[in-house]
Amino acid sequence: MAVDTRVALDRLGMTLDEWVPVSGLPVGHLQFVEIAREIDKENLQLLVLDEPTAVLTEAEAEQFLQVVQRLTKEGISILFITHRLDEVMAVADTITILKDGGELVKSAPKGEFTVAQIAELMVGRKIESIANVAASQGGQEKSKEKVLEIRNLSVRMPGEQLRGGVDLDIYNGEIFGIGDWQGMARLLWLTALWVFIPVRARSNIKMRFYP
Repeated sequence: MAVDTRVALDRLGMTLDEWVPVSGLPVGHLQFVEIAREIDKENLQLLVLDEPTAVLTEAEAEQFLQVVQRLTKEGISILFITHRLDEVMAVADTITILKDGGELVKSAPKGEFTVAQIAELMVGRKIESIANVAASQGGQEKSKEKVLEIRNLSVRMPGEQLRGGVDLDIYNGEIFGIGDWQGMARLLWLTALWVFIPVRARSNIKMRFYP
């Protein structure tokens, strides 16, 4: 079994120890272990991957795409389901677009598409860029009304804490996105805002509520 595992991991370019307990592996490594388990089967011809990079970091996703391309060169067909259009353009040979739970819009070789065309076919209408929308609105400025103000947010809860403080302003009508590397306290301080877990006394939060 160990020999077969080593062979499968080597086919994926993984240096992971074949004896390491799977339960202790990070999410990214688990994706590769799942693939290794499948390609260890005899006469594998088709591999269905449903949003395989959704939980991966950017570096892990890039490595995963390299693995997918390596498997296709070995003669394994890949059904790659994803909403990340850059990944579609990177690895697909044929692109099939579905919308509204299964309506077939178009299926054709990758060369017949651009990312913008794929997005438009998915939503069923032309998508304007942010720059074009701003120009059509005559450079109208967004609202200056502040609905959330955070100064020096620090959070402390059993087993976790957010150090250094966070300063943040959010304005009316604004969509504010937050991203981080896995384990970098994003969920901790969001939980502090909406569930009100204990925050340090020096933190200052002002929030405006609308009826």
